[in-house]
Amino acid sequence: MNSQTPLQKRMPTVNRFLRPLVVFTVALFLLSAVVCCVRFSQYRALKRQMAELQAEKEFRLNEIEELQAMLGDGELSREYVERLAREKLHLYYPDEVIFYSNLNG
Repeated sequence: MNSQTPLQKRMPTVNRFLRPLVVFTVALFLLSAVVCCVRFSQYRALKRQMAELQAEKEFRLNEIEELQAMLGDGELSREYVERLAREKLHLYYPDEVIFYSNLNG
């Protein structure tokens, strides 16, 4: 005679459906954890990049303020134009004598 109760008879049927569901749930959880880690890593990289860009923005704003101060009221000062011509374009007055040196130091 069969000593199994009706619940025990139905158990293999329940296990047959429950096991794939558990495996699917665990796989879904692991996949979600991996995706979350990747997204968090991307988030940190973007946050670091944003901080770098913010610092560069501040540097450029300070540079703009300095240049605007050099320009004064919108007119280039004679001293600024002369310094720019000497340093960047290597221009000098015709009656000026320029001495070059090969000495480094």
